[in-house]
Amino acid sequence: MYLGTFQHGDWIPIPLLTGTAWPLDSSSVRSIPTLTVIDENSDVVLTGEEIPPTLTTGLHNVERQVTAEFVAGRYVGILRWNDAGAAVNRHTIVTFTVDPGGNSVGAITGLHFYRGQNADFILTMSDSGTVESRKGPSV
Repeated sequence: MYLGTFQHGDWIPIPLLTGTAWPLDSSSVRSIPTLTVIDENSDVVLTGEEIPPTLTTGLHNVERQVTAEFVAGRYVGILRWNDAGAAVNRHTIVTFTVDPGGNSVGAITGLHFYRGQNADFILTMSDSGTVESRKGPSV
């Protein structure tokens, strides 16, 4: 499944439907799917990220921010989970593209102006939780 085209700072929604029931491993314990992301050079960019379940039975979802480790290019995501009812482990594939541009810390969601003794400052907070200070703003 193609997830779309993203830039740095964007969030990629990665849904997974494992079936009509929660997947259970061979010891009847709920199996949590994991995500591995590989770039177009066959290098592993991300591995072992768990995809938590939602309130809907069998539906899992994770949102992953496009950070600095994602350079421009195409990516393949492999979602894997165990299912005791199956002879082999289960998996599905997703793909997405990262285009140049954007900001790896994400969108600015908070802004605060304050006047210091030597200069004025603006504090910004991004949706990734990064706080930055900028000195000497002007209009």
